[in-house]
Order: sequence, then C-alpha cells, then structure tokens
Amino acid sequence: MRLPTGSGQDSRATAGRVQFIGLAALVPVLVLLALLATDLWVYMDAKTQAEHGVPVAFTWGSFKVDTPTEWFVACLLLSILFIPLYLVGRGH
Repeated sequence: MRLPTGSGQDSRATAGRVQFIGLAALVPVLVLLALLATDLWVYMDAKTQAEHGVPVAFTWGSFKVDTPTEWFVACLLLSILFIPLYLVGRGH
C-alpha cells in the first residue's frame, strides 16, 4: 500500500521549510561562537595591554575589573554590558 505524497509543489514547500528550520537552528550557535570569539579577543587584548604597562580597568564603587581574566569572565557572563565598557576603557 502506498501513501499519497501530495503534489510536487507541496513536497517542495515542505523541503524548503525543513531546510529553513535547519538553518534557523544554527543562528543561536553562530551567535554564541561570535560572542565567545569576542570574549577571547578581549582576554588577549587585555593581556597585551597589561604587558605593555597600560592595563584596561573599570571601577564602579568597590567593584573593579582590571585583569585579563576578570575581563574575560565579565564579558563571558554579561557580554552586552562589559564588551562596550572594555572598548571605552581601552580607548586612548
């Protein structure tokens, strides 16, 4: 017994949707990879700046971020806040 497959147009539309859903599933992964790459850049740049005697520091009250590791962790946890703060603090 053979099940009806529908018209060719329906099966093409379904294939297009499956392909789009597969592509859409990659978006969060790509965003996370881009954020991780940016966080790693912040770490490496902060390390270079510190080695040259110009560490990037951010202080707010008693809260202080001034080592490459602290910058990396802060950016990893709150990228939307700390990446712009790093760029402002890095500006010469």
